[in-house]
Amino acid sequence: MRVDKFTRAEWLEKYASDAHWAVFEEDFPVQNMRADFILCVVDLAKNIPIIYSTVSELTATSVCMEWGGSFPDYRGTPYTKRAFAVMMMYFKEFGYEMVSFLTRNDNYPMLKLGFSAGFKTTGLNTNKDGVFLENTLYLKEGDK
Repeated sequence: MRVDKFTRAEWLEKYASDAHWAVFEEDFPVQNMRADFILCVVDLAKNIPIIYSTVSELTATSVCMEWGGSFPDYRGTPYTKRAFAVMMMYFKEFGYEMVSFLTRNDNYPMLKLGFSAGFKTTGLNTNKDGVFLENTLYLKEGDK
């Protein structure tokens, strides 16, 4: 597996609509794109994406994964879990100490994936769209 990094502009121009449709089966809400960069973990043997995430830097050492998910060919397979672990290693290698994501409280696949990687639920957000859980992973040794 390899991690490809895209700029916001490159992602919007070339990949955003197709990737979002493949994962969510809905049109991409361009107005909601706030990411600083995008990571995509690719299956080397087939040269196709396994997972992607739009990423916003919160501080120099912390990031929030916003939009993203696993592509249909890999959804529910061990590849998704491995690709997610590869993405977390990428964050750590590039000096990030904390990774977070917000997801609906009924998005069981994402919650299960996050918990399997060591994320802990650290917050709750409610709005007109539902109940969302903030989940956090500390990558630096000794942080919790």
